[in-house]
Amino acid sequence: MNSASFVVLLMFVCSSLINAGRLEQQLKLWKRNQYQSELASSSEIEDDSNPSNDQQQDVNLSGLPQIRGLGWDESTKNVMDERSIEKRDLNSFRQQALDAHNLYRRKHCVQQMTLDSYLNSVAQEYAEYLAQNNLFQHSNHQGMGENLYMTSTTGQLSQNGADAVTSWYNEIHLYNYDKPGFSMSTGHFTQVVWRASNRLGVGAAIANNGAWKKLYVVANYAPSGNYLGQFQQNVPRLC
Repeated sequence: MNSASFVVLLMFVCSSLINAGRLEQQLKLWKRNQYQSELASSSEIEDDSNPSNDQQQDVNLSGLPQIRGLGWDESTKNVMDERSIEKRDLNSFRQQALDAHNLYRRKHCVQQMTLDSYLNSVAQEYAEYLAQNNLFQHSNHQGMGENLYMTSTTGQLSQNGADAVTSWYNEIHLYNYDKPGFSMSTGHFTQVVWRASNRLGVGAAIANNGAWKKLYVVANYAPSGNYLGQFQQNVPRLC
């Protein structure tokens, strides 16, 4: 290798190391800002009778903020007047989501969660915002964890708060306990069972787009989970 080639190779290696360092630093900075303070106080919808010609799509979002448009034609989008599920049904939806969280948390011998009225209101407001504006992205709420879920179908849209939680928890099959840490593919699971989180808020909202009906689910957690460097003690194995 001549000296010129060696210099080019050295510059490439140095540049790669610098870029990797910057990326890691940006990730740590974002996580620190996202989860820097704890709040002071404090579900894939499954269609059991889905006809064979109906279509269904389910989407989760956790971890670093990212924008995922749903591909609707804005000129035909219609958000239902009753975006927020009726209060009676919403209370049942929240209880189902809470029960599912605690069912899975018991499998890991971590403390049970309780519903928090403030977190409920924050989650509900944001679920309605997502449905109204045809968005699927994380909020900028500080001091709380957040899991998002959206299901869409041309068939009957059932409303069971446990379904989104089950979808999040099923990421356990992708989690590597030998190398604990954050991953975009397991961020929902780790937040669901995060040992230090003990308060939960749940919101749900419905939107229509012609034949497609969509339900958005937002779950907020306090204290927040998915802190870098704290996965080993907060995401225990099955007990």
